Amino acid sequence: HLRRRDIELARRSFDTALRLDRRDAYSWQCRAALEVQQLNYSTAREIFQKAAFCCVPSHVARSLARTVDAMPPPKACMRSSSSPLGLSAMDLDKVMLFSGSELNSSSGPARSKGSGESDACSSVAHDVSCALASKNVRALEASLSRSSAKSALTREALEELPSERILPGVRGERATASLFWSVLVFAWAMMEWRCDNPQRARALFELAGGSSEAIAWIWLWFARFEDSQGEPERARHYLARSIRLDRSDPDAWRSWAELEQRCGRAGVSREIMQQAMQRSIARQLQSRAAAPNPLKRNF
Repeated sequence: HLRRRDIELARRSFDTALRLDRRDAYSWQCRAALEVQQLNYSTAREIFQKAAFCCVPSHVARSLARTVDAMPPPKACMRSSSSPLGLSAMDLDKVMLFSGSELNSSSGPARSKGSGESDACSSVAHDVSCALASKNVRALEASLSRSSAKSALTREALEELPSERILPGVRGERATASLFWSVLVFAWAMMEWRCDNPQRARALFELAGGSSEAIAWIWLWFARFEDSQGEPERARHYLARSIRLDRSDPDAWRSWAELEQRCGRAGVSREIMQQAMQRSIARQLQSRAAAPNPLKRNF
């Protein structure tokens, strides 16, 4: 865990970055994740909601306003470090800090296989230290005098925006902003799941998946959520959606096999687990083939 002085420094650094760019979804996400790690769930929830409205793409603005209005009040979350998600603190940090920029190089935040080894790169502390190293705080503060902060959109203004769905062929800044916003809302949904607010978590998962439907691992985690809520049919639906988007992800096949095993369909579970093993082996071979050969001569 971070020391109190480091936590305050991290908060100030992220706040400075956000004053410079109010629509930086990942800075908002890291800021909220820092509060989640410190078990300040009410503060994290306020940050997530403010961030969602600040960074919302126009095609989901109305959906966001309706979703937030319809969500029930959150339960009082106990300040406990244990997680009902079946995730270790390290795994939860990985999920909460997964970035939209990693979508091209990763299939999403995966569950740990219980290796027990610590991974500094997965912690909020490391992310904060990276942020401090990559962002010159003094330069940010100096540039604030030359840059006007972008104000957040009000809910009334959001209602006036056109209602439209993003097309699969949309590229460029709009598509990138939509991806980062989807990951932000996904992290918010994970926090609500951790705080045992299933109705709020379900609404946010639907919002995150619907705003950028091509992110397979959001549907995978949505399926795991529904499975945890005793909804196997919903879980199957979202697992099928995830696999349809990315058939090479062994985690999705493995989760489906585990679901069928719990439902008493052992034969189906074995067949699906074979698919998971084949894809896991294929991924390992692919990663080994891509790795540089240490015996290769360069002369």
